[in-house]
Amino acid sequence: MIIRLIRIPALFATLTLGAAAESAATTQPEEPKITVVSTGGAEINQRENTMTYIRDVVFEHPAQGLRITCDRLEVVREEPPPRAPLPTLEEEAASDTPPPPPPESAAQRIKEATATGNVVIVNTDEEEDVRRVARSQKAVFKGDTEEIHLLGWPVLDVGNMIFEATQEDTVIILVADGNHRFMGPIRTVAQPPERAAGADTTSN
Repeated sequence: MIIRLIRIPALFATLTLGAAAESAATTQPEEPKITVVSTGGAEINQRENTMTYIRDVVFEHPAQGLRITCDRLEVVREEPPPRAPLPTLEEEAASDTPPPPPPESAAQRIKEATATGNVVIVNTDEEEDVRRVARSQKAVFKGDTEEIHLLGWPVLDVGNMIFEATQEDTVIILVADGNHRFMGPIRTVAQPPERAAGADTTSN
């Protein structure tokens, strides 16, 4: 079973943490900034290329309508590629070849990102007027495949449908094209439209 859940590029962008926020601030000043807040502070380990946010973590990507909350968020970045030596002025003048593109930014070099503890991923799509919610004990983003693995009693709430793991070891995998698949037993529950994710329950 495959059902569209969230836009993986949006989640991939949010998982770049500080690097993505800096990139958004410098290259796309017209868009709201990506932010991450944690009450327990943060740790940066340059030797291991990790960034860790601790306690009551809230990650928001307003432009993509995406919000992630968890107890702990750790991002492991790939080693930056070596930079080619810059050509001299004489070499630039004598060459008809355009200069090479800048090296991949840190926001595109995520090796793995792991959210643990009370993980909630909310994606609001204003164009489709729908709100999608994923909950699990742990969520792991894989940079090489751009997949997100939801582990530990995962639950998906999409429209008026709820998909619940019936075993702790059931895994839900979100893939790069925006779909997800179930690895293990699940239960599907159809709820009334007024109780669907994102439904307005304020009116009687």
